[in-house]
Amino acid sequence: MFDSKELPTIGMATATVRHPRTDKQIDIDLDFYITEKEVPLLGIAACRSLDMLRIVEENICNVNESLHASSSSDTSDILGRYGDLFDGSLGCMPGEVHLHIHHNVPPVQMPLRRLLIALRKQVKC
Repeated sequence: MFDSKELPTIGMATATVRHPRTDKQIDIDLDFYITEKEVPLLGIAACRSLDMLRIVEENICNVNESLHASSSSDTSDILGRYGDLFDGSLGCMPGEVHLHIHHNVPPVQMPLRRLLIALRKQVKC
């Protein structure tokens, strides 16, 4: 997985796949890994075979394979090369900001925005 953890599977199935809209069948059988909780995903090979994804290779300027690796030495290399992106100053502008306020305009209180369902458990008291 993207965070170097192994996705626990309970089985594997091999199937011939057909595109639901174009009715195109893939020339190779695809392996599907079955998990208890995760949503099914198609891999890049299946997406490319079904013409759901196209990679225009001539538009890719540079591919750095070390960025795709997940070892701790690669992480320290990335932090060393791009440390300014992680120091907390990204998006901060130098200097002070001065807001001009018209005193004859009354303040407005806006209603609270709805909380995302995914965050409700964490916020609930």
